[in-house]
Amino acid sequence: MLTQLAAKVANLKVITTASRPENDQWACSGAHHVIYPRADWREQLNKINVRLVDYITSLAVSEEHLAKSADILSPQGTFCLIAQPLTTQQKQHLGSLRKVDSYKQ
Repeated sequence: MLTQLAAKVANLKVITTASRPENDQWACSGAHHVIYPRADWREQLNKINVRLVDYITSLAVSEEHLAKSADILSPQGTFCLIAQPLTTQQKQHLGSLRKVDSYKQ
């Protein structure tokens, strides 16, 4: 539903992730592109002529995905994490999103 709202209501170019190629169809409902979370995000974005993204919404948390998000988020971009409460280590890793001014749980 988030993908459809972003694409149709907010009129954003949506890039979503799918763990396996066979999940493309359901992951892509409304998305313009699909990338694979275990592969290099920057390389995949370069292939579709995207350098940085302005918005990232993450529905799960991992240190690897936080680092990848920090790498592709534009300087004035927005990162939204919708997940279970974070551990102390995960909160510290959010610092890699150097654009983050504050954190609320």
